[in-house]
Amino acid sequence: MRRIAAALLMLLFAGSAAPEARSAAEWSVEALLAQETASGFELSPDGRRAVWVKRFLSEEDKAYRHDLFLSELDGEDGPAAPLRLTRHEADDLSPRWSPGGGRIAFLSARDGGEDEEPDTQVWLLDLRGGEPEAATEVEGGVEDFRWLDDTRLLYLTGEGPTLRERELEEAGDGSIVVGDAEHWPPSRLFLLDLASGETRRVTENAKPIVSFEPSPDGRWVVGHVAEDLHFDYDFRRPPRVLLWDMESGDSREILAPEMHASRFVWDRKGEGFYFIRPFASDSADLFVSLDLLGYWELASGEWEAVDLEWDRGIDWNGFRATEKGALVELADGTRNRLLHIERKGRGKWKRRFFEPRERGYTIVLAVARDGKSVLYGRTDASQPMRYFAGEIAKDRFKEEHEFLRLNEQLDELPMPRTEAIRWTGALGDTVEGMLHYPVEYEAGERHPLVVMIHGGPTDADRDYFLEGWGGSPALFCARGAFVLRPNYHGSSGYGLAWMESIKGRYYELEVPDILAGVDHLVDAGLADESRLGVQGWSNGAILGIAACLDSGERFRVLDAGAGDVNWITDYTNCAFGAAFDDAYFGGPPWELPELYLDKSPLFRLENLTVPTLIHFGTEDVNVPTEQGWEFYRALQQVGKAPVRFLLYPGEDHSLMNPVHRHRQLNEQLDWFDRYLFESYEEPNEAFRKGSPLDLALRLADTARVERLFGEDLEGLLVPELVETGGLLVGRFEVTRAQWAAFTGEELSPADTAGDGNLPATGLSLEQAREYCRWLSGVTGLDCRLPSVSELEALREHAGEEENTLSWWAGYTPNRDDAARLAAKMSELEVNRSPLRTVGSFAPAGETGLYDLGGNAAEWAMTDDGAGRPLGPSAVTAPGPTTPGSTASAELPPAYVGLRVVASPPEVGAMSP
Repeated sequence: MRRIAAALLMLLFAGSAAPEARSAAEWSVEALLAQETASGFELSPDGRRAVWVKRFLSEEDKAYRHDLFLSELDGEDGPAAPLRLTRHEADDLSPRWSPGGGRIAFLSARDGGEDEEPDTQVWLLDLRGGEPEAATEVEGGVEDFRWLDDTRLLYLTGEGPTLRERELEEAGDGSIVVGDAEHWPPSRLFLLDLASGETRRVTENAKPIVSFEPSPDGRWVVGHVAEDLHFDYDFRRPPRVLLWDMESGDSREILAPEMHASRFVWDRKGEGFYFIRPFASDSADLFVSLDLLGYWELASGEWEAVDLEWDRGIDWNGFRATEKGALVELADGTRNRLLHIERKGRGKWKRRFFEPRERGYTIVLAVARDGKSVLYGRTDASQPMRYFAGEIAKDRFKEEHEFLRLNEQLDELPMPRTEAIRWTGALGDTVEGMLHYPVEYEAGERHPLVVMIHGGPTDADRDYFLEGWGGSPALFCARGAFVLRPNYHGSSGYGLAWMESIKGRYYELEVPDILAGVDHLVDAGLADESRLGVQGWSNGAILGIAACLDSGERFRVLDAGAGDVNWITDYTNCAFGAAFDDAYFGGPPWELPELYLDKSPLFRLENLTVPTLIHFGTEDVNVPTEQGWEFYRALQQVGKAPVRFLLYPGEDHSLMNPVHRHRQLNEQLDWFDRYLFESYEEPNEAFRKGSPLDLALRLADTARVERLFGEDLEGLLVPELVETGGLLVGRFEVTRAQWAAFTGEELSPADTAGDGNLPATGLSLEQAREYCRWLSGVTGLDCRLPSVSELEALREHAGEEENTLSWWAGYTPNRDDAARLAAKMSELEVNRSPLRTVGSFAPAGETGLYDLGGNAAEWAMTDDGAGRPLGPSAVTAPGPTTPGSTASAELPPAYVGLRVVASPPEVGAMSP
C-alpha cells in the first residue's frame, strides 16, 4: 500500500492538473483588495460595547463601502460575531455614543433625491430599535459633530451659498479665482437641541473653523480657525487656536499660532487639554519636525511642555486621555512603545513605560469615558491586526481578551517570514529596515530582491502588517523574492537629527542608504546581484528613480508611482511645494536655479535605461500629474528604456477606487514578471475567462483515462484529488465509472462514451462510507466523507451558475414553485436525466473543484457522527434569500452522491 500511495502522491502533485488548481491558497491581488478594515472605534460609556466602522468591498468589487458594526466586549467565549447596525448604499462614518449610551450618532450622505447629491448629515440610531433618523437637514452638509450631553449636539457647517454663488451657478460660471480669500466661506459651530429641535449658531468667526473639541462637561470648546488659504502650500500662516465659552458665547485666542499646535484632547476632568506640538532645530521652519506633547491648563490659561523622557517623538497614532493622564504611543524605529503619563500638578508628571514588546506594534484604538476601559490592536509585519479589549493598569493592560477578528481568510495564505535588519549607511551610522523573505526560502539560496521604498520622506516602514495597493511585499515574496523596506535618513521614528539630516542635502544620504542595504543583502548571500528591482510611491518613487540613475544598470526594473522628476515645476505646482522645497532645498528655484537643475532627475533621464512603469492619478496635487508627463515624455523621446505610463481618472495622490487599485497592482506584477522574474506570458486579449472555451481548456488539464475523468491507479479508476485549504478534495463528484471500479461492474459502451462521467447518485450514507473505506485501502490515504463544515466551506466558492433547478427553470423558484416544477422535471427524466456530466459548469474560483453548487447533492458527516446530504442538486434550487439553502423540503435520494476528501500525507514518511 505504501508503494501505491507514493505513486498516487506523484499523480497528485506532478500530474496533469493545472498548477494553480493543485497548489495551496496563494497571495493574489484579489486577496489583498478584499481585506476588510476596522476604524472609528468608540467605546460605550459603560465600557461594555464598541461601535466601529467596517470597510469592505461591495458585491460588484467596484467600490468600498462603510457600515457601522457593534461588538460586545464580555470576552467569555472568545470574539463574538459583531452586529451589523447599518446597511446602506451611502457610507456611514464617525460613530459617537450619546453620553447615556442609548443612541449612536454618525455622519452619512443618505436619502438624496434623484437629481441631486445628498449632503452629509448627522443621523441618530436608537439602540432600542428602529431605522436611523436624520438629526440635521443642513444645506451644504455637516462637516463634523460632537455630543455635549444626551440632548445636545454641537456640529460644524457652512452657512449655505451666498447670492453671488447662486448667481454664478445659475449662469453656469465655474471659473475659479485662485487664492480668493475675500470669498472664502466660513464654517461655524451650531448647537442642536434634540428635544426641541431648535438650532442656534454659537460662533461668529469670519474665517472657517477647521477642527474643534468640547470639554467633557460641554462648557468649553477648543478649536482651529484657518487664517490663510495657502497655509497647506507654504506653511506660513498657521490656523489660530481659539477657546469658546459655550455659556457666555465669548471666545479668546490661546496658544500662539507659530506653535502649530494640533490634535487637542481634553483630560477626563476637563481641567485642560493635551496637544501635539511640533519641534525642530529651527523654530521658524516646522515643516520637518518631531511631534512632542503639550498640556494647556484651563485655570491658569497657560501651557507647559510634557517631558516624555523620549527623544524619538510621538508616533503617528498619537495619544489618548485616560482616567488620570494620557496613554502615549512613542516612535521607536520599526516598532512603537507605550507610555502612560499622570499629571501630579503643574510641571509634575509621573511616567510609566509599558514593557517593550520584542517586535511589532500595539495600537490604542479607543479609551472609554471613564478613562479605564481600552481597545487596542496588535500586529507585526507577518501578523494581521488582532483586536483586544482590556483595562489600563498603570504600566500594562489587564483582563485583556480578543473581541474581534477580521480577514481570517489570510490565515490560509503562506505568510512570509519578516524581521528588522540593520546595516551601515551613508554617514557610517546604522540604518534599519524590514526584510521580507521569499515564501519558500531555504537557507543558502540567493533570490531576487525588490527594494520597496516608503514615501514621506518622514514616513517609515514599520514592523506592522500592511499588504495593500501602495506596496505589497507578500505578492513579491510569493514570486520567490526578498523585499527590503529601508528606513533611510529622513525617516521618522529615529529622532529629530535623523529626520533633519537630509535638509540641504536631499538625495545625498537616502540613496546611499538604500544602495548600502542592497549591498548588505548581497554580501550576506541572500540577494541575487543580477536580479534587483525597485518599487515606490511618492517619495519612494522619487528615490527609486534616483537609485536607478546613480547605480547604472544595477536594477533591472523600476515601478514609480507619483514621483517627481522636476523640482522647478514641483515648487509651483505641488499643493505644498513651496514648504517642502524650501525645507529640503533651502529656498525657491529663482534663488537657487543651479541647485534645482542639479537635483532634478529630468535633466539626467537620457542616462536611464531601466524598464520603467509610471502611475499617476489625474487629480494629483501632492505630486502633480504633470510630473508624470514630464517623466514619461523624456523616457519616450530618449528611447533607451521601455516605459509604460498609466493615468487613473479622478484619483488624487492615493488610489481609492478598488478597480484602479486592481489595475495598478496587476500592471506592477506584469512589469516585474516581464523584466525581473522573466515569467511573463503575453495574455491573449481575445480570450475571456469563464467562457465555454475557458471551461473546455480547464477540463483539458484534468486527469482522464481515455474519455473518463479520474486517475489510473494500477488499472483502477479513482478520483483525482486536489489540495485546497489543507485538504485533498475530489476534483469532481465520484463518477459512475469510478463507482464501477469499486463495485467491479463492467462499463457499458454508453459509459465508455461519456455517461460514465455522470455523477454516481442514489447512494445511501453507508454506501458512500464504504466507498471511502475501499478507496483508502487501494490508495493508502485516509479517505473519508467531508464534514458538514468542510463541505459548506468548500461550497462558499461555488460558481454563480451551476446545474440546479434554478438553471433549468431560468430563475430561482421559491418552495411552492419548486414543487410545481417537479412534474415538468419528471417529463425531462423520461428522455434523459437532468444530471449533467461532471465538469459541465465552471470550477469554483481558483480551487479547481467542480460541481460544488449543483448536479448531485453530496453526503457530509455531522458532529454527532450521523450524515446528511448537502444540496442543491439538479432538481433543487438554492433558496431565494438564504445562500446554500434548498427550496424543497428534502433532497431526492436519487440525486444524492458523494465527494471524497483526505488529509495530505507526510511525503517524507512515504516509501515506494
